[in-house]
Amino acid sequence: MKFAYKIIKPVIALLAAFALTNCASTPKAPQFAKLYQANLQYYQGSPFKHAVFVNPAAFSKQTDHTHNKLLHVYIEGDGLPFIDPKTAALDPSPETPLMLKLMQMDKNPSIYLGRPCYFDTNDKKCSPIWWTHNRYSETVVNSMLAVLKQFEQQYDGFVVIGYSGGGTVAMLMSEHYKPIKMLVTLAGNLDSTEWTYANNFTPLMGSLNPANRPSLDPKLIQLHYAAEDDEIIEADWIQSVAEKQSRAEFHILKEMDHTCCWETFWPTALKKLSQYRAFTR
Repeated sequence: MKFAYKIIKPVIALLAAFALTNCASTPKAPQFAKLYQANLQYYQGSPFKHAVFVNPAAFSKQTDHTHNKLLHVYIEGDGLPFIDPKTAALDPSPETPLMLKLMQMDKNPSIYLGRPCYFDTNDKKCSPIWWTHNRYSETVVNSMLAVLKQFEQQYDGFVVIGYSGGGTVAMLMSEHYKPIKMLVTLAGNLDSTEWTYANNFTPLMGSLNPANRPSLDPKLIQLHYAAEDDEIIEADWIQSVAEKQSRAEFHILKEMDHTCCWETFWPTALKKLSQYRAFTR
């Protein structure tokens, strides 16, 4: 998982990357769909087009649709926004999508909701600004929600699960959208100001910071997980944000870091989510 670097002459770097964006084509999405046994679909958000991976349980006729039918929504981290301190990446898609791995382990109906411009959607509205400075912007959040709303009639609500920068997006999505019943963040970048300051990165001037936003709806169940040995997103940053919430749990996981070992932990988290389903409404 790679994050933004300190930026030198950011405008020049972004314009140079934008000039080449339409020439870049990396068909990672079909390969990932096959590897992680998911059905790849594309949905139009507002304004972006999104890749959406759907797990087999969402199609299964055996799924219990009689009570509290919740869709798990997985949101990936930031992938590869920059390739060096001066240059934005042409394709921000992750090389190893952790959240697709976790979704593959999930027996509940689930989707992996791609962030704007990730997975080569051939969206003419894309430019590097949307996976660099504006990666957590209101425009990005609203486009993600526009896709999620297309699943409303099929489900009673959503469990939104975000990793790293995807945790940032997940928390911002949960602010005003009542069908989200549970929010789960894994090593979530919940205070992007602290993160940029600690790493001497250029501030994300076009983005929202969950740490500066109002507390979420007290009816929303929140689970925030931090890794004890995480040197990218410090546990204290996550705990500080979680403690300001009305209905949030903070858990620190020992012998884990930013990338290891979320797959090992995930079955335990899924059991906890199952126990909390009865408290959603």
